Amino acid sequence: MKFSHRGRIDVSFQMNRYDNVDDILKAIELLDIRGGNTNIALALRVARNHMFPPRNSPRSGTIPRLLILVTDGRATEEAYWTIPEANTTKADGIQIFTVGIGKEIDREQLKAIATAPWETHFSL
Repeated sequence: MKFSHRGRIDVSFQMNRYDNVDDILKAIELLDIRGGNTNIALALRVARNHMFPPRNSPRSGTIPRLLILVTDGRATEEAYWTIPEANTTKADGIQIFTVGIGKEIDREQLKAIATAPWETHFSL
């Protein structure tokens, strides 16, 4: 899923389409990243509500619920809601890993978004 400003969310591919790491990495390499503002709150909300099976589904107990957030900056859209959305996502049983790329990263924000301990769930 790619996210940016004006509520634009693009689901680029579903993880269940792939059965090995190499194919997933190839799909990630083919992503077209265009830039723009950063709406992490919306990305977390959409991921939580639309990309994970509900907690009480038959698959919820067998498949880890992992979200990997890769961003090149800091939240600029709905910034106030970023940490509350991260906390709601984590409370729903989804582990969040954050990865910052580039020079404009807000390290403290990405650590706060990541599931504790951030030492294992946050990377640059």
